[in-house]
Amino acid sequence: MSFEFSGYQQRSERFQQELEAPMEDVLGATAEQAIRESPISSVRRLYELSDAQDSPIRVDAASARQRIKDAGLEGRLTVEDSGIAESALNILMDRKKEEVRRQDILSRAPKGFGSGAKQLGMAFAASALDPINIGLAFVPAVGQARYLRFLAGARGVLGRTAVRAGVGAAEGAVGAAIVEPLIYAAKSQEQADYDMQDSLLNIAFGTVFGGGLHVLGGLAADAGKAVSA
Repeated sequence: MSFEFSGYQQRSERFQQELEAPMEDVLGATAEQAIRESPISSVRRLYELSDAQDSPIRVDAASARQRIKDAGLEGRLTVEDSGIAESALNILMDRKKEEVRRQDILSRAPKGFGSGAKQLGMAFAASALDPINIGLAFVPAVGQARYLRFLAGARGVLGRTAVRAGVGAAEGAVGAAIVEPLIYAAKSQEQADYDMQDSLLNIAFGTVFGGGLHVLGGLAADAGKAVSA
């Protein structure tokens, strides 16, 4: 298994970076990444790795580092001099392999507006699978009475859509900021390639996600009123 991944990584570095990845692979990697950066997945991964770190079966630092090197992950994972639990090492290596695979695919995504729109749509759909993400998009950052006044004063469908997008963006940003420390903690624990810039991008996505949900919900409500009228 280690040899196979090392060979895959070498082929990627030599040949695949210049090749355009199939759109279905790009969308699959996009969905995987969105799911892994969702609250429920972050909690699960934190618990799984924390539990594995308590295992009494340990690997000394030198042996662990050699296993990491043999897997083609040298420089991507670190091990303390005191060693590491074997089950934790296995989890870290498996997760890092998956991360490298996703990064390789996404780095070779087709260029252009159409490709970007498809990726954004897939990220929206995957994020919506986590009910906590849905709830975070409706954190009451704007008072309900004020929101209703804004809607009442808006002109037509476009006006109401603009109001809903603005309020949804504000509430989505607040919700994303609330949960981001949890996501960052999970990423840091597994030594993922995730820094402050990624956190800010995740909050920005939460802003767009919240605005989108509010717009879609509002349009559905308007349609329902029109049908019942």
